[in-house]
Amino acid sequence: MISIFLLSLAFWGCGKPANSNGDTSPQAPVSGGTPPGSLAPAQRTGPPDALSAKGPVNAPVLLSGVYTIAEVEEKGVVKMWPPDNKIEFTFSPDGTYARKAMIRGRVDHADTGQYRVEGGNRLILSIVSSDNKVQNPAKEIRHTIALSADGDSIKLTAKDGKAATFRKTGEAPGN
Repeated sequence: MISIFLLSLAFWGCGKPANSNGDTSPQAPVSGGTPPGSLAPAQRTGPPDALSAKGPVNAPVLLSGVYTIAEVEEKGVVKMWPPDNKIEFTFSPDGTYARKAMIRGRVDHADTGQYRVEGGNRLILSIVSSDNKVQNPAKEIRHTIALSADGDSIKLTAKDGKAATFRKTGEAPGN
């Protein structure tokens, strides 16, 4: 049962039709200020000179670090994720990611590829390898994403409204 849930969470968005803007989630970006610890659309990062008198430059959003699932929310009910099972994302600043779903410490599913964030609130995973099998062509999965103001948590929301919160548990290799 847990294995099925882990795999369904690991493949959130697979095969789901996208709406006209390519997003699989109806959730709109968060607007206005966000209090500390609350979630907001992913923020653009870049050198301090990336902003000019003409306004913000469309610098890419870069996630960096290891994020581990902490809780799942469905229909307003939040459930803590069991500590002996986990889903872990490693985002590298070069735009690559790795995802592992583990049951009692054993890897049940793994995929790797490229990621990008569009519009500040859409995470697109381009899966290049899944369970050591090359995906040709790469398969794209889309999630609505909200990044906490301090960067210590990410919330991924599926089209059906289920949401998973991942907490930062480490730095990406090479940081």
